[in-house]
Amino acid sequence: MAERRVRIAQLPEMRLAYLEHRGPVAEIPALWERFNAWRLEARPAVGRVDIAQIGWLLNPEAGETDDAEYRACIPVRSDYEATGRVRTTFFPGGLLAYSYADDVDEIEAALSAVSDWIDREGGWRVVGVMEVYRYHFNLDQHPADCGFLIERM
Repeated sequence: MAERRVRIAQLPEMRLAYLEHRGPVAEIPALWERFNAWRLEARPAVGRVDIAQIGWLLNPEAGETDDAEYRACIPVRSDYEATGRVRTTFFPGGLLAYSYADDVDEIEAALSAVSDWIDREGGWRVVGVMEVYRYHFNLDQHPADCGFLIERM
């Protein structure tokens, strides 16, 4: 397998509608099911045409057995009012060191490549984990830019 390429991008400011999960990492797929059911029912006013959804782990040190603070998100217009259990927040933007994953089964390898890159480069502090899902013609495929929100130390 070829070495995964790591890039850095400036994520824009965005308003996000989200459902939050605080608990075991293994329960995150169920969060996405609930969030997508809400999204299909509510049909929120989408804020970006290039980002389908965002997975945002607020505590990047969380391991498989730890409690995660994870948000399933969708960018929405700045004036959008959330409904039900969904809330909104302002994401101020930031640097994302990322690698591309063709589908969800490649996310772990992409994150590992970025983690190795951060260790080699030095001088970066990890402040979050993000999966930025792209729109795709095949609805069964979920390509994403997967990586870490970073800041200079």
